[in-house]
This record gives sequence, structure tokens and C-alpha cells, in this order.
Amino acid sequence: MNKATKNYGVGIIVPTMNRPDFMIRQLNYYANLNYPDTIYIGDSSQRENAIKLRNEIQRLRDKLKVDYQPYPAGDGVKCIIHLLTCVREKYVTFIGDDDYQVPNTLYACAEFLENNKDYETAMGQSVTIRVENDKTYGKLTEIHDYPRYSIKSNSASERLLDYLVKYSASIVAAVLPAQHMLKYFQNSYIIKDLGIKGELLPCSLMMIAGKSKILDGIGLVRQIHAENLKLFDIFDQITSPDWPESYALIKKILTDALIEKENICPEIAVEIVKKCFWANINNQLTTFYPQYLGLISPPLKKKTKIRTEIAKQLPFLKKLYRMVRPLLTDKQQLHYEVLQPNSKYYKDFQPIVKSLSK
Repeated sequence: MNKATKNYGVGIIVPTMNRPDFMIRQLNYYANLNYPDTIYIGDSSQRENAIKLRNEIQRLRDKLKVDYQPYPAGDGVKCIIHLLTCVREKYVTFIGDDDYQVPNTLYACAEFLENNKDYETAMGQSVTIRVENDKTYGKLTEIHDYPRYSIKSNSASERLLDYLVKYSASIVAAVLPAQHMLKYFQNSYIIKDLGIKGELLPCSLMMIAGKSKILDGIGLVRQIHAENLKLFDIFDQITSPDWPESYALIKKILTDALIEKENICPEIAVEIVKKCFWANINNQLTTFYPQYLGLISPPLKKKTKIRTEIAKQLPFLKKLYRMVRPLLTDKQQLHYEVLQPNSKYYKDFQPIVKSLSK
């Protein structure tokens, strides 16, 4: 991080509840990297866990700026909105208490947004990780690519369509102006469904507002484990008694945003929103139904892929493949590259690996 990028300021907001070990792990990661801006914590924990976290914040007080906010349990999105009203930096990003954001990439995103005013959001490339036995600390057992995509159309309608149909992955972990993020969450809060008001609708509003950039650097590293927040699947969502009211609100919010951004007539804006959401629901139903079947009727024995078995029996072939792969395709395998010492991603990923060992 150079002085110029530090001047932009990127606050990090983190709601948490009864997971002090995850939160402590994250705070020490940022303290060890001398993160210069503020971590805003909304803590809905019970007393014992809150005390444990506050003690660690006190211990790190000379190494890290933390704005600790006790917050009543029961409404995570309202907690996010409260934290956003506290942010003093120009830019902000969101993170779960069990995840990581790489500081170098956060500041690269802020610098990019400063120099590209037609972009509303920016974030780095993402991976997911698993830790042995789903613990806070332990051996890193899995890394998987977690794709995010740049959306560059000059048209707000096309960006919304691209996002909801082609690239519908959450970007709440993007960097964007703090006041803008606050507005998107405030506008979405009236929706009852948590997944919509906490992710889908704010992200859709971000897309309407401007382009979205994925920078070539490690950004979000998300830990997958048994305690990840569970949301309604798409079937339960659209069969909920709240769905008609929710969609009516979604339609109005996005229609108004499109009319304001593109100066189009209401009838056209309504049709655009309908087209986007119909396609999005269709994609989700097709994608997640096989996963649902796997949950209710899991296979007796997981089949091993032929490629995996060959790599296990003939490891030299796997090494040879890694050597020639760059000649065959330019598609990244980030889960592999982050662990290679000669990779440009290695340096930023290693502090995360080290933080898992406490």
C-alpha cells in the first residue's frame, strides 16, 4: 500500500454474533498487516463472547483501529445499515466474521474507482477455503475458485441483465463509496426475505448505478463451514406467502432506479425488470434442483472422477499437466496458483494461511 492509495480510505464492516474466535482471528490478520483504516464491528453476542472479543480489541488497540458497536441480536441487515452510518472512510467493504479481505487489493480497488468514475464497484478475485474439522484454526484442507466477473456495459439495463442472468454472484464484498452502499441497503430493507434485502437487491442497485470491475489480485477469501448462514432456496423463496409483496417492492425499487439512471419510460423499465428476474429464477431453479435432490437422497458412494484417480496414481502426469497448461489455455486456476511461490497471488495469500495456525 502506497501513500496515495491510503488516502482514499477503505473501512471494513463486520456484523458478528457469538463467534469471537473467528472475529479474533480476523482482527489479528489485519493487525499483523498494519491495516491503516477502521474495522467496524456490530456485535450481537451474548455477554461472555462479547467480553472475549472486547478484551482482544483492547489488546490490539495500538495496532488496529476498531469501532466496536454492541447491537441487539435478530436483524443482521439492520446491523449492517447501522455500521454503514458510522463509516468515516470514503470507501467501504463488507465481510463476514469468518472471511478475509486482502488489504492490498482493497486499496487497489479504491484507487481504480478514483480513476474510473463510470465504475460503481470493484473487487479482487475470490476463492473459498475449508479448514480441517470446520474449525477456526487448523490445517487448510481445500481451496476452490469462487468466480466473480467484471460487468462493463454502458447501459444500466444491460448490466442488470448481465448480473441477474449471466453472473448472479453476490458482490456485497466489493469496494464502493460508503454513502452509496448505505443507500442501497436502506432502499432494500423493506423487503422481508433476508437473501433479497441482504444481497440480491443491493447488488442489483449497484449494477444499475455503474460498471463493476474485478481486479487481478486476491480479494475475498471465504471460509466454507457448517455454521455458514443458511438462506431460503429459490423454491422456498418464491412459494413463500411473502413473495408477491416482495416482488412488487423489488419491481418498484429497480424500476425507479432504471428510470432515474437511463431516463426510460416506466413501461420499458417494468419489462426489463420482469425479464431479468424471470431469467434469474429460471436459472436458479435449473441449477439448484439437482443439489436439492442430492441433499434429500444422497448417493450411497461418491464416485471418483477418472481424472482425479489418474492424478493420484500417476502424480508425475499432474505435474506435467501443470507445466503445459498455460500453453493450452489462459483460464486461471486460482485455487492452485495461490499456493505456488512463483505466483503473483502467493504473497497476499500466505498471511491468510498463517492466520489459520493461530
